[in-house]
Amino acid sequence: MQSDNSSLLKTLVLIVPEEGRGLYPLIRNRPQPLVPFGGEFRIIDFTLRNCWNSGFRKVFVLLDYQARIVARHLDSLEWGEDLVCVYPDPCRRYSGTADALFQNLALLRLEVPAYVLVLLTAHIYEMDYAKLLQFHLDHQGEVTIATCGGADIGVYLFNVPVFRKMLLADALAKGNRDLERSVVCRTADERNIRNYDITSDRSAAFSYWGSVGTVDSYYGTQLNFCEQRHNPIGVVSPFVEIAPTARVRNSILLPGVRIGDKTQIRKAIIEEEVRIPDGTIIGFHAEEDRRHFFVSKGGVVVVDRACASRLEGKARNLVVTYARGA
Repeated sequence: MQSDNSSLLKTLVLIVPEEGRGLYPLIRNRPQPLVPFGGEFRIIDFTLRNCWNSGFRKVFVLLDYQARIVARHLDSLEWGEDLVCVYPDPCRRYSGTADALFQNLALLRLEVPAYVLVLLTAHIYEMDYAKLLQFHLDHQGEVTIATCGGADIGVYLFNVPVFRKMLLADALAKGNRDLERSVVCRTADERNIRNYDITSDRSAAFSYWGSVGTVDSYYGTQLNFCEQRHNPIGVVSPFVEIAPTARVRNSILLPGVRIGDKTQIRKAIIEEEVRIPDGTIIGFHAEEDRRHFFVSKGGVVVVDRACASRLEGKARNLVVTYARGA
């Protein structure tokens, strides 16, 4: 069966942003979809760009945490009225991505689709979703799960009947309320689930840089994404200022960061608009770093605004001490 424009029009596209707890403290003051990535993007921008490049013009984004902030970002993209923000019931937050889909089942009555494409936001990749739809039609499954080398990347295509059945069954079950393969397999016959491994489709243009589910994976995926730039510093976002005497290696500097004189930084993520005082050393002494900053299991040091305020206070105290000693 050939996929055509009518198949695209019969597909309801739902982006379900992740809560992103594993990205703390990067989500302390912002929702997961708006965490900066790759210098000039936000995490959700990649999923949206994939939709546009795949020919999907009408997309629903199921908002939850800090919904209005995400909506402002989406409005700034100039997509138009077909990028639809769906707000949650103010009296009930979503308990997971599957619950977000369940609470918005009314969209099936509104749009009357034949297929539902569900897109989560915990992976960074470039993909043509129209190829996935073609695969789904050709192999006549009820559910098609996109994978990269066998790993689930949070892309699911459903026939509407099994989509509705899955969510109703999950709503009655206790346990995990996030959409993942185990939730799908509870309701769909395994014989009718197809795996679309994008790495085996030679006709598809595809790039996969990694997961952004934790601080460590976010750090590694960013470096993978920006590897072609061959910058020893790492990832340097717009409006970053680095003093000539500073030394920064294998780090991610988010927009607006300022690095002071004689500063040494390695394997770190410096938050937006953070100023690192002169002479600061980050990433060289694990115990010292843990006293002042968040340090991930993989040893990535995250310096957010709260940490930066303490750094500036420490620097001012040093100046006062030196002045008194003089």
